[in-house]
Amino acid sequence: EREFAFGLGFELGTNDSYRSKPGSLQRFSWGGMLGTTYWWDSENNLAVVGMIQMLPFFHNEMWEKMEVIIYGALD
Repeated sequence: EREFAFGLGFELGTNDSYRSKPGSLQRFSWGGMLGTTYWWDSENNLAVVGMIQMLPFFHNEMWEKMEVIIYGALD
């Protein structure tokens, strides 16, 4: 079974193994080539847009840490 699916302009999780990240399966997200990202988590009533313009972009761990910080602030 695939862990994610694609919608029109976003990625969405399809099972719990995808959600090793903070948030819910009601989260829609996508990232851009230069390091931009967005996600909308309807279960947590949260929308995030992150913008960084860097090429090459090898800092995915930065967004992973930001997710932990942002979702941690909701608790």
